[in-house]
Amino acid sequence: MINPSQRWKIVPTKQALDALGSMPLADRLGVFAKLKPLVESENPYAHPSVTAAQGRLKPLRKFRYGNWRIFFELDETPVLVEKYTYKGSLIVQSIRNRRSAY
Repeated sequence: MINPSQRWKIVPTKQALDALGSMPLADRLGVFAKLKPLVESENPYAHPSVTAAQGRLKPLRKFRYGNWRIFFELDETPVLVEKYTYKGSLIVQSIRNRRSAY
């Protein structure tokens, strides 16, 4: 379904989908609630809840939801879906519990 308020298309990797599938429903909904303002913003990297990842994940950005760390990157190539053009893709690379995030 197309959401015209979204500027960025969410593209989860297989690892991110697997992590979402294994977490409790309340946490899954919370992750999507935290993603919503990012995909609606002009620049998700500039959102106050987003920080740069450290260590081997350094090229990525991250945000927190409870005990979860969500790592993502942007692809600024415009994406056309059913006559709606997204600014690009917000690629959710990884979702990890904080104990194993780094």
